[in-house]
Amino acid sequence: MTASHSSKAVVLAVFAALPFASTPVAAQNEEGQFTFSPFAAGQGFPFAGESHYDADFNWGIRAGYNFNSRLGVELIFGTNKTVRDPEAQRCDINQYGADVLYFFRPEEKLVPFLVAGLGALDVNFSGTYDGVNSLSDETIPYVEVGVGLEYGVTSWLGLRADFRESVLLNSDGQAMQGGVGFRLKL
Repeated sequence: MTASHSSKAVVLAVFAALPFASTPVAAQNEEGQFTFSPFAAGQGFPFAGESHYDADFNWGIRAGYNFNSRLGVELIFGTNKTVRDPEAQRCDINQYGADVLYFFRPEEKLVPFLVAGLGALDVNFSGTYDGVNSLSDETIPYVEVGVGLEYGVTSWLGLRADFRESVLLNSDGQAMQGGVGFRLKL
């Protein structure tokens, strides 16, 4: 390792350690706090029968507000590109929703939480599935429940993992989503 590489490594290590040294480490959900949570997830429709959407990568953003240390709300926008079977027609699914979160042990570094919410999946089909025919776009309302875990890295940053199950209201299907992300506290 050359001197310039070693000095770059030291500078990088110092900057990487700054967030951990500058603030106390705790999840610290506070009353009146706004949050911003980008996420990456997998979204699937495992029990939808022959006509269903394939499981695929899902990403998005959650914007939230804590009413107190235990109770918060979030608005969600998520999106993925997938395929509707058996027709094998490509589509974009945009998710819009609102969730209520209940935090257990909000003063601890590791905070489990419950989620309940509702929203809609807006499905936009592109192209055709047989060279001629195309499926019609649709909006699918849902209700969901889930669990999550947040680990406080600093007082303003948490790492987050969520698992949610949704019941699709205008069909007999379900959707499952498991994801990771981080939570910025403003």
